[in-house]
Amino acid sequence: MTGECRVLYLSADGDAEQTAGRLDRADGRLAVDTGPSDDGALDRVRTGDVDCVVVDRRRSDGTALLQRVRGAAPDVPVVASVAADDDPGPALVAGA
Repeated sequence: MTGECRVLYLSADGDAEQTAGRLDRADGRLAVDTGPSDDGALDRVRTGDVDCVVVDRRRSDGTALLQRVRGAAPDVPVVASVAADDDPGPALVAGA
């Protein structure tokens, strides 16, 4: 990969900015931003403003949001962040 990868991180809790900062520092090729709302995130995906979306499935709407992102931009990679004891099946079915 050349250049910068624009990642949109949609968190389940208030640590989104802190996590985005850690990811930015861990790899200089990543430009990680957080989504203020589902609709705002979908707008950014539709306009091609992101290269990859990471959705924390702990969000109350995590699976539904995965489906909406996948429907809005089928070519944008979507990663579902799941806990060790979480069933990844719904995220995979939703398109992650």
